[in-house]
Amino acid sequence: MRYVEIPVSQLNFGMYVSELDRPWEETPFMFQGFRLEDPEDLDTLKKLCKQVTVDNDQSDFYTAQPKPAANKIKTKIKIADEMPVAERTFEATRKLIGKVMKDARIGKSIDIPETREAVNDMVASVERNPNAMSLLTRLRQKDAYTAEHSLSVSILSTSLGKSLGLPTKELRTLGLAGMLHDIGKVLSPDEVLLKEDKLTMEEMKIMKKHPVDGREILFSSQGVQDHSLAVAMGHHEKLDGSGYPIGAVGDAISEYTKIVSIVDTYDAVTSDRSYDKGRSNIEAFDILMAGRGSSWESNYVIKFIETIGIYPPGSIVKLSSDEIAVVVEHNPLYRLKPLLVVIQNPHDLENGMRMVDLADDQKDKGGKPIKIVKVMSHSNNAEFLDKLRRKGLFGNLPSID
Repeated sequence: MRYVEIPVSQLNFGMYVSELDRPWEETPFMFQGFRLEDPEDLDTLKKLCKQVTVDNDQSDFYTAQPKPAANKIKTKIKIADEMPVAERTFEATRKLIGKVMKDARIGKSIDIPETREAVNDMVASVERNPNAMSLLTRLRQKDAYTAEHSLSVSILSTSLGKSLGLPTKELRTLGLAGMLHDIGKVLSPDEVLLKEDKLTMEEMKIMKKHPVDGREILFSSQGVQDHSLAVAMGHHEKLDGSGYPIGAVGDAISEYTKIVSIVDTYDAVTSDRSYDKGRSNIEAFDILMAGRGSSWESNYVIKFIETIGIYPPGSIVKLSSDEIAVVVEHNPLYRLKPLLVVIQNPHDLENGMRMVDLADDQKDKGGKPIKIVKVMSHSNNAEFLDKLRRKGLFGNLPSID
């Protein structure tokens, strides 16, 4: 018999869990159907379910070994306490990366120690509460795509690295490599870099030079680590050899490069660019999932999606209570029930916002559970968030007990 319904007490590693006794969206499992290999997944199933359906045809009872428990991102302090510090760090680093880009464009050597110090401050914030920095990656200024993309890639790569269990020293190295991964674009002509129409074949050749240019820029700067050189050169390579500039395959691509390339794709797809409007995180997830194993490391893709969540920090959502809210923390246990700050009056934030944790089964005035009913237009998020930032949202987040 292919499908067998069993009590969770009888589950073993190697079994393929195809159905649960509750809706998938009410669980932390990102995808419907998975082979049980993680001790933490087994514990979660035992807590949430009484019975599950196992697909014997996709199970591997004899060779599967439990993987080490995955590292979940744990927050050391509340986001309301971290947000003011994170905002100051973010703004200082945003100014610095803009300066780095300008220096590189005119041929000046990059101040690596100063850049490393800024990245270290950012990593410290991510280690305290990664949601604060992740939320700030949704703030974008017009005509500053490359610099802000680099900052966002650095932050999100660090968050992914933390969830993969990397120690602080490696997170700093990864964050610096992510910050400098696109430095070669400073040598790309604006008529190509900012072109609103589809690039010609010749223009595409010019654009594809930026990894090599980036490596050369970094190589000429004192104090650059090999990891940063590898990421600058390889962030457009694919596991199957279909990437550029050299068509590297599999293990020829460094681990840091594999991490940054996933985040680079996600941030590019979800950001407004000269030739395309930013798409939703779900669309970006679909692209990454379609490229698992061929373009990107499969386990890293899944871990990245788990890290930022279905409703990433900074998402603007409409609630069933007809209110507008900003997602400030995603809930790894209940994916559809993040922590929100509800904006009752955008013009008077001090008296017009409250923190709501949907995991606490909040009710509206009619006594019905409050749910997210719509994710607002992704392209308008940055502008709306920036208005709220200028009115003091991030420095005055209400706390929640």
